[in-house]
Amino acid sequence: MKKFTLLVAALAISLVTFADGAKITYVLNGGVTNDYGWKNKAEIALDLQKDYNEAYNVTKAWALDSMGVVYYNIGGVWMTEEAAQGQESTVTGFLQAVTYNTTDNLKNLVETTKADKYSWLKDVIVANRVAQGLSADVSEALYRKELSGFFLASPAHTSWPASSSFQTTAGYAAFAPIWKHGFCGSDSIFEGVPVVLPIPYMEGESFLGWYDNAEFNGEKVTTLTEVKDITLYAKFGEYIPTIAEVIALADSTETKVQGTVSYVAGANFWIQDATGGILCYGKDNGLTEGELVILSGEKVIYKGSPELNNATVVSKEKGTDVTPQTVLLSAIVADTTNSYLNEMVYLQGVTFSKYEDNGNYKTPYVTDGINEIALYNWKDVTEDKYPLGTKVSVKAVLSVFNTTLQLRGKAEWIVETAAVGKDTVDYSEMNVGGFKYDLTNNWLYSYSLGNWDENKPNALAEGSRSVVEKDGILYFSYRNANTPTEKPKLVRVNAKTGKMLDPIFFSENMFKDANGSWYEGPFTDLKLDNEGNAITSNFSQKFQIWSVDLTTGQGTILIDCATDSSKWMSQQYPEIELGWVFDRIGVYGDINGDATIMTALRNSIYVFYWTIEDGEWDGVTNMLALEGFAEGENFGTTTVPCPIEGDYFYIDGYNTYPILYTPDGVVADAFTEEHEANHLLIGSKGVARSNGHNGVTEFEVNGEYYLIIAGDNTVGNGTAPSTFVLYKFADEYREFKDMTQLYEFPMKGMGGNSNPQRTATSFARPNEDGTAVEIYVFTAENGYGAYTLSIAEDNGGSVDVENVVVNFNVWVENNTIAADAQIEGIFTVTGQNVTALNGNLTAGAYIVRTAEGVAKVMVK
Repeated sequence: MKKFTLLVAALAISLVTFADGAKITYVLNGGVTNDYGWKNKAEIALDLQKDYNEAYNVTKAWALDSMGVVYYNIGGVWMTEEAAQGQESTVTGFLQAVTYNTTDNLKNLVETTKADKYSWLKDVIVANRVAQGLSADVSEALYRKELSGFFLASPAHTSWPASSSFQTTAGYAAFAPIWKHGFCGSDSIFEGVPVVLPIPYMEGESFLGWYDNAEFNGEKVTTLTEVKDITLYAKFGEYIPTIAEVIALADSTETKVQGTVSYVAGANFWIQDATGGILCYGKDNGLTEGELVILSGEKVIYKGSPELNNATVVSKEKGTDVTPQTVLLSAIVADTTNSYLNEMVYLQGVTFSKYEDNGNYKTPYVTDGINEIALYNWKDVTEDKYPLGTKVSVKAVLSVFNTTLQLRGKAEWIVETAAVGKDTVDYSEMNVGGFKYDLTNNWLYSYSLGNWDENKPNALAEGSRSVVEKDGILYFSYRNANTPTEKPKLVRVNAKTGKMLDPIFFSENMFKDANGSWYEGPFTDLKLDNEGNAITSNFSQKFQIWSVDLTTGQGTILIDCATDSSKWMSQQYPEIELGWVFDRIGVYGDINGDATIMTALRNSIYVFYWTIEDGEWDGVTNMLALEGFAEGENFGTTTVPCPIEGDYFYIDGYNTYPILYTPDGVVADAFTEEHEANHLLIGSKGVARSNGHNGVTEFEVNGEYYLIIAGDNTVGNGTAPSTFVLYKFADEYREFKDMTQLYEFPMKGMGGNSNPQRTATSFARPNEDGTAVEIYVFTAENGYGAYTLSIAEDNGGSVDVENVVVNFNVWVENNTIAADAQIEGIFTVTGQNVTALNGNLTAGAYIVRTAEGVAKVMVK
C-alpha cells in the first residue's frame, strides 16, 4: 500500500490562495503519512462511519463512549448526547445494541469490504487483546467495543490508556508500529488558530522533530504562531523503543528508551509514554518531572518491577507533565495484566485507614472501603495531618515491591475531598390546600457544589439506577459489568449526614449461571416494596430479579427469565425484535405476600409484569402494549415503571413526561394538551418541564397525595440542570391538571454532566405522625442529597398574591428587580424564594416583599 507523503500533499495545493493565512510545506525525508488525509483519530472515525453507511446503504450517526460521556457525530460534528437530541440522523453507536445482519457489520467492513483501508485496525485490536491475555478472535460485538475503546477509551477498555481523546493524535506511539503510517498535518496557518504538527512515520527509525532548515540546526519547531509561509523538515534517527517494547525485552538487555519523567525519588525515577511506564535507576540524574528524556541502560526485573538499571541520560528537553489516569483502586488491585504498573494514576475518594509502624516513620494506607494500598515512603504524610477516616484524592505512581502494590509520590499530590455541602437556596414557606409547607436541605453532594467527584456513590459509568432508604441508611445498587472488578456490593450512606458507610456485599450466588459465570450487568436497579423488602435486577436479556437482605446481602431468586432467554421472548412474544433490554423495575405490594413487579422494554411501547401470590411467582411473564403513542414513537430508554394501587401504574421514559396508565394500558392521565396539564411549569422560569431523565415517586401523607418527578435534565432547558419538582395533588383522584407545584429543587441544579443512565430518581419517607417527609434525590453523575418537607396546618402568614399592597416604587432593569425600599425577598407566584437569582431572572411574574409591603412585578 503506498504511503502518501506530506510533501506531495503540499505541492498539490501550492496554487491555492490562502486568504489571511499562510502555507505550510512539509518535507518528510522518507517519512510517510497516510493515503486518506487523516489528521487525527476523529477523522478516521468519520471515514469509517461514512464507509459503513455507503457500504450498507444506511444513515447512522455513530456515538463514541468515553468515561461515561457519549459523543455523537452529527453531520461531521462531534457533540454531547444532549446536544445531539433532536437531530434528524438516526443515532447509534459502537457500544449500543444495534440490530444488524451478517453482512451489515463492522467486522465485515474492516476485514473484507474495506480491508485495504482498515485492516490495520484489526491488527491493533488483536495485538492489544493478546497483550491482555485475551482471545485474538474478534466478534462483531467486540469490534464495536474495541473500536470505541480505540477512538475514545473508557474505564472498561484498559487496553487503550493512550486514547484519551479522539480529537488529537493521542496514543499514536501505541499503535503506529502496527499501523505503519502517520497523521497528516494542517496545510495552513491562520491568526489565532493553533496548529497541531503531525507525527510522520518511518519504520526502523524514530521521528526526532520538525526543523525550519534542511540541516536540522537550531531549536526544534513545536508550535506555529506567526502567520507566514514556512517549510518544515522532518528529522529521523536511531529508533528508540517504546516503553512497552523495552518491558518485553529479555532481562540484561542493553537498550534505549524515551519517555516523560513522571516522578523523581532520589536515584529512582519513573518515566511514561503512551504505551506504559517503567521504573528507572540512575545516579545524579538531575531530572525534573515533566522533562522528555532519552535514556540508555539495562532492562531488568527488580523486585517484581520492570526497570531500566543504570539509567543514563542521553538527551532531555522541556516536555509536559504526565496527566494521570483516573482509576478505581479496585481496578488496580484486580488487574492481573499490570496495565497501570509504574504509571501515574489518580484515585478519587479514598480514606486513610491505618498507619503502619516502619521504624523511623509510619507508612500510611488508604482504602476504598474494600481494598487497601500503602503510600510508600511518604514520610511527610502523618496521622496528625491526615487522621484516620480522612477522605482524600491522591495522584501517585503505582509501583510494586515483590508482589506488594504501592503508591509513590509526595504530599502536595494529596487533596482532601470537598466536604458535605448544603443547597444555598432558601425555600420559603408555602400555604396550599389548608396546609403549610417548608422545604429544608439537610445535606447535598453535587457537581454544582463542587463536592461531587470524590464523593459519588458509584464509579463513573457504573452509576446506580436507584436510591432507596431504610432504617436511616441510603442504599445504592452498584452496577457492575460482566466480570466485576470488585466484589458486588450495595453502597451505603448515612441518610442523616451523607457520610459513606461500609458497603454490604451481595452473596456469591446472585446473577450467575450454573457454571458460576456472571449474567450481564447485575445489580442495575434496586427497589423496596411496600413492606420494605428489597429487590434488585440486572441489565440483560438473561433477566432476573432477586430479593436481597439489606443487612447481610443474601439473595433469593424471585423472577428468573435467564434460562433459554433467547427463546422465551421470541416464542411467547414473536413481535419483539432481538436486541431487547430491560432497564428498570418497579414493585407494589408485599413480595412475601401479594405483589406486582413491573419493567419496561427499552425503545418500545411494551411493559412486562409478574404477579406474586403468597410469596411465589406463578412462572408467567405478562406483556402489555401501551396506548398513546403514534406510529414509530416509543418511550425510549431506561424507562421507569411505578406501579400503584389498583394495578394502575406510571411510566416515565426518555421520550416522555410521566404518564399514568390503567391496568389495560390505556392512558389515564398525562402531561399533554388533551389532559390539560401542559400548563404546569418548572419553577419560576416559565419553561415546560423536560423529558429525558427518568424518575417518578408518588407518596401519601394523611390522605393527601404528592408526586415527585425529574424536572430539567442535564441540559437545563431554561432552568438549572438536573432538578426535581414536587407537586401536590388536589385530591384523591390525583389528576395532573389539578396539581399545585410546591418546590423545584435543588433550584441551582445538581449539575450538567452527561447522564447516560437517564437516572434522576427520588425516594420519600413520611414520618409516623405525618408532620414531615424525608426526601432523597439522586441524579447519576451529578449528585445526591437529603431534604425534609415539613407539613403543618395552615394558620396564615403567606404572601397573598391576589391582594398585594404597593407603598413604594419598584422597577425592572436587565432582568433585575429594584425598588426604593429595602427588598426582603423575591418570590414566584407559587411562593418559591428566588431572591438569590435576582439579576438572572427570566420572563414571568414575581412577588417582591419589602419593609414597606409587597408588590407583584412582571419581568419581560
